Amino acid sequence: MSETATDSSTIALADDRSTGLAMFVIFIVACLIVTGAVAMLAVIDTWWVLGLAFGTQVIMTIVVGFTIFNGLGDGALAPAGQARRDAVQGLELPSSARVEGGRAHPAAA
Repeated sequence: MSETATDSSTIALADDRSTGLAMFVIFIVACLIVTGAVAMLAVIDTWWVLGLAFGTQVIMTIVVGFTIFNGLGDGALAPAGQARRDAVQGLELPSSARVEGGRAHPAAA
């Protein structure tokens, strides 16, 4: 067995699968909420329901856009975003992947 121990918490923090799952769930929930708001147009036949459906669409678009922005921005806006960035910055690159003399190492290509 090896004498060096791997810090599994650092590896777990660098994993971003939960961000993709969160984007998927929020998108599906937003679609269902907007569908429900549009279905209210058929049930309640007044003019203000159209404004309610439009407002719901705008709010859900903002929520989905914010979620995608957060996911593409490496989760910096998430509560654990700072810990994730610190963990990723603290990772050491192997010597074969480091940049030497302003050029990338041939093995890194």
